[in-house]
Amino acid sequence: MDVSVLGEFGLIDRIRRSVGKDIHRDVLVGIGDDCGVIEIGHDKLLLFTTDMLVEEVHFSQKTYTPYQIGWKALAVNISDIAAMGGLPKHCLVALGLPSNLSTNFVDELYKGISKIGAEFEVDIVGGDIVKSRFLVINISLLGEVKREYLKRRSEAHVGDKVAVTGTIGDSACGLAILQDNREVIEEIKGHVIQKHIFPYPRVREAQVIRGLANSMIDLSDGLASDVMQIAKASSVGVNIFIDKLPISPETRMIAEVLSKDPRDLALYGGEDYELLFTIDEENLRRLDIPITIIGEITSRTQGLKLIDELGNSEDLVPKGYEHLTGSN
Repeated sequence: MDVSVLGEFGLIDRIRRSVGKDIHRDVLVGIGDDCGVIEIGHDKLLLFTTDMLVEEVHFSQKTYTPYQIGWKALAVNISDIAAMGGLPKHCLVALGLPSNLSTNFVDELYKGISKIGAEFEVDIVGGDIVKSRFLVINISLLGEVKREYLKRRSEAHVGDKVAVTGTIGDSACGLAILQDNREVIEEIKGHVIQKHIFPYPRVREAQVIRGLANSMIDLSDGLASDVMQIAKASSVGVNIFIDKLPISPETRMIAEVLSKDPRDLALYGGEDYELLFTIDEENLRRLDIPITIIGEITSRTQGLKLIDELGNSEDLVPKGYEHLTGSN
């Protein structure tokens, strides 16, 4: 069977069954969450994550500058640390470089990495460089979190509200306008392109949410796909209210120009890197940062449902960006 038939999540499950049996006792969380979690002391946990960006799969030099590639490569890793309630600390940068790539390109790439690294106090402590036909950048990032603040996908409870930071669908809209290049007002176009190219990890928001939420994940593959990850890990169902999705005016306007449904961009687009979390009513009242309630956790038997403004329901298809096919 080809890996594209099995799919990303199916392949991850296969690998987990194969290698996840004999992990050491100090591994608190293994394959299947935003980070690996390793016990390193009585009160502190080590978070470990990695992400790879491949040219013409995750970015194109036609639409990204090397500085922007570097920024995004570290940003997506920092977002994983935030989703576990932690703070990012140290990273390794591994590069696969075509031999004809200029040194100026590499300099600018590292400027992008260093800029966002400085904003979140992340040190670059090493890495590796190899020859490659295409540009490949892989970052491995360490973070830390106190045991009491660790957030996982597997702790959602029936009755929890489902909430999200920021707006969703902007990144997918930005990608769509980059690919289409339709005539759109520059200010509006610039907003969504900025959200796509310069994702900003919600570390600060996560530091507030982590003490109150029950479960959390970052929105990388699309809301429908990522909420399914929480439901699956927590053995629960979920209702998502489609009229409550926080979609920006810019995304709505551009979606109309491109003849796209903005709700599809929000549900299935991916790469928003906002935080999706579940929280009970009591703790919700204590939360003092801007968030949007978009759904509720139900029993597992009720499955994943999309509820419209009239109360009608349909199955929420957990599709999103599929890394092994490059499609939604």
